[in-house]
Amino acid sequence: MNERPRMALATPMAWGAATAAVLWLLTVDPAVRGDDVLGSTGSRIAVTVLLAVIGGGIARLVDRRGRDERDAPISRPIALAVVGATPPVALAVTALAVSGAPTRGSVVAVSGLAVGAVVAVVIRLTGEVDRVRDAIDRRGRRRAGALVENGSDVVLVVDVDGRIRYASPGLSRTLGHLPAEWDGRDVADLGADESDRDLIGSRLAAAGADAGVRSIEFEVTLGCHDGQRRHAEGVVVDRRNDGAIGGLVVTFRDITEQRDLERQLSHRAFHDELTGLANRALFLDRMDHALRLTRQGGDPVMVLFIDLDDFKEVNDQYGHGVGDETLRVIADRIRTATSSGDTAARLGGDEFAVLLEDSGGLDRALDLAERLLAGLRDPVRIGATEVVVLASIGIAVAPVGANTTSLLREADIAMYEAKRAGKGQIRIFDPAMRRVAARQLAYRGELSHAFGRDQLRVVYQPYVDLASGEVRGAEALVRWHHPEHGEIPPAEFIPIAVRSGLIVKIGRWVIETALDQAVGWRSDLDLFVSVNLTATELRQPDLIEHLVETVRTRRLPAGSLVLELTETDLMEGGDRALETVADLRRHGFGVALDDFGAGYCSISHLQAHPVDMIKIDRAFVAQLDRPGGDPTMVRAVLGLTETLEIRSAAEGIETPEQLRELRRLGCMVGQGHLLAGPLEAPVVARRFGRADDEVAPAYG
Repeated sequence: MNERPRMALATPMAWGAATAAVLWLLTVDPAVRGDDVLGSTGSRIAVTVLLAVIGGGIARLVDRRGRDERDAPISRPIALAVVGATPPVALAVTALAVSGAPTRGSVVAVSGLAVGAVVAVVIRLTGEVDRVRDAIDRRGRRRAGALVENGSDVVLVVDVDGRIRYASPGLSRTLGHLPAEWDGRDVADLGADESDRDLIGSRLAAAGADAGVRSIEFEVTLGCHDGQRRHAEGVVVDRRNDGAIGGLVVTFRDITEQRDLERQLSHRAFHDELTGLANRALFLDRMDHALRLTRQGGDPVMVLFIDLDDFKEVNDQYGHGVGDETLRVIADRIRTATSSGDTAARLGGDEFAVLLEDSGGLDRALDLAERLLAGLRDPVRIGATEVVVLASIGIAVAPVGANTTSLLREADIAMYEAKRAGKGQIRIFDPAMRRVAARQLAYRGELSHAFGRDQLRVVYQPYVDLASGEVRGAEALVRWHHPEHGEIPPAEFIPIAVRSGLIVKIGRWVIETALDQAVGWRSDLDLFVSVNLTATELRQPDLIEHLVETVRTRRLPAGSLVLELTETDLMEGGDRALETVADLRRHGFGVALDDFGAGYCSISHLQAHPVDMIKIDRAFVAQLDRPGGDPTMVRAVLGLTETLEIRSAAEGIETPEQLRELRRLGCMVGQGHLLAGPLEAPVVARRFGRADDEVAPAYG
């Protein structure tokens, strides 16, 4: 039987025996009890048993409660003292009550016994409390020791000079240092660099100098044995007055993963997840900060708004995986082109922006924009896929007092004007653009309803043989008659249609309408019809299929349709566009290269991927009748077409002098207001039809 059960039995037995002895003494010894007798022996036995039971039960209860070491150390001795005093007091009261007239001796005896019993109980309880407290302290030390020895925290005991006297195994687990090798070394040497070592030393000095400070907390970077760095939360506690420790306790807790996670969350909150560039929130915040620091006469804040041209077609044709990788490559090129003081951001989708705060003014903004466009002209190669994506860039210069909303809006407006001017362009914002942008925004919403409201129509500008004067074909041109604003120029609504994606729907409607008209003309005119094709339409995967089906259902030869492409559209499309052109020609469709000379199509491309007709840009035709005009470009293009056996055409013929010079240089066909402007279909039939049913030779 262990110690506690024996004590649990011995305590009530001792109380019962003591109570019985005192009561018997009072009833037997006349010197003690006085003159009266307690009564019968049975009564004495009954009282004795009763007191023994009460005392024993209370003592058992106290002893059982004392086993719980978690009892409050103050309340327990008080409770035990009260309970311990209860039996002798009750005994004294009983003795006095039954003795009638107690003598002095009986009172002294009873009081002495009561006091002695209480003193014995207090002594007994004091020893018990000390024993329990010792047990608690030992258990606490064992637990603390186990935590220190088995935990990952680095626990060090150092003297006031910072020399390590004890290092827990956590030093090895967390930093890879052997604790034995650090005995006597300066704890500051654990710092990753000089600033960290100074921080550790200053915190130790503060803790050692002020004994009233309970603890000092700080954050520091520690160096690992393998050269890595760990972020740690340090705590210094002064335990020099603790005999078991006698020094400063330094604890380092590794918080590297926590700080890394915080940085990741912070980075994600302010950076684009796909490209790693700043996101819109961070860009606006930095722009707001820069605008608030702008001073009169200082370098202005400038914003470049960059929008990728026709990027939706990349996702549609190659998939979003290729599209995302293309965005990453473009973001890297933007990041490379900017300087350290600039902020490059992805605002969303295919829109990017750059904030310029450094000196350099507008010249630096233009230089950056040109370098960006030059960098984007290089194809993006993703596996076996080659993607060419250009961009339109708008530049806005912030006046003093500008805000983020107005500045970004002005850059967006300038970018939109760059798109209207043609892909791969740069425009600087001026106030007049704001009115144009407001009108364009209104047109964008109304253009989608133009089909259902019969606001779109097709007109035809003839191709005239410059030698004979006969009409060889007609170019189909779409027109939009707005119910409020009248005729909307194509230069205004075609870019809107391209940007909104409506151009595919509009383009196919124009092709079908033009071919329907060609069917109607065949009884009187045998003309080819040409239709302008944008890069967006050229990338449609079902383009060839749609064209073949359209001419088949109308029983027209494929050669009756010519697709006109600009140099820029053809080159931007890369190998894919060139392959599509080859497919068009294999199916019998004609292909014309529009605005030739204004782009950058090389002769080698024309040799490898020939077209059926080259149209000389109107800007070069205009040089033919100007004083000091240079016909060199027209002459060079005509020489090229003759060498490659490609039909030549000139657009924008406005004067008789231009016409004579083109005839002299050998140009085959031409367009222009001098010959015929855009006409309604019935007018074409009336002006160029033949009553004798002789028809002009068909194109091709």
